[in-house]
Amino acid sequence: MPAQQPIEEALDTQQLLQVLTALKKGDFSVRLPLDWTGVRGKIADTLNDVFELHAKIAREFVRVSHTVGKEGKITQRASLGTVDGSWETLVDSVNTLIEDLGQPSNETARVIGAVANGDLSPRMALEVDGQPLKGQFLRTARTVNTMVDQLPDFSVP
Repeated sequence: MPAQQPIEEALDTQQLLQVLTALKKGDFSVRLPLDWTGVRGKIADTLNDVFELHAKIAREFVRVSHTVGKEGKITQRASLGTVDGSWETLVDSVNTLIEDLGQPSNETARVIGAVANGDLSPRMALEVDGQPLKGQFLRTARTVNTMVDQLPDFSVP
């Protein structure tokens, strides 16, 4: 029997390499055998959990992308349940990105909605939470504010 153990270990190592290579390539469907026992069983269970978490993240990001980006439900957020460490940081980063992208849309809608109701007093803020807007967000805010400022010039007395 001692000669069989190195063969089993070689097969385990080969399977481990195959699933890790698949993971590296983005294939989260791979799994190690559930019938492994001892240390190799714990390794298999742990890696299988990691593969499942990667698959769950991928599904959740696809869901949020569709819900926010295609359906316009900008209050939706990604959730993986209870996660720690970098997993939590990853989800928080995506949710912060959604919020940061949605805020200018909400602000634009607020100002344009007021104009549509005849109120020319609102302006888009050029900063959020004490931070100045930058890039396209700043250009859009300035354009909307300039448009609102010029509207009285177009009104008929």
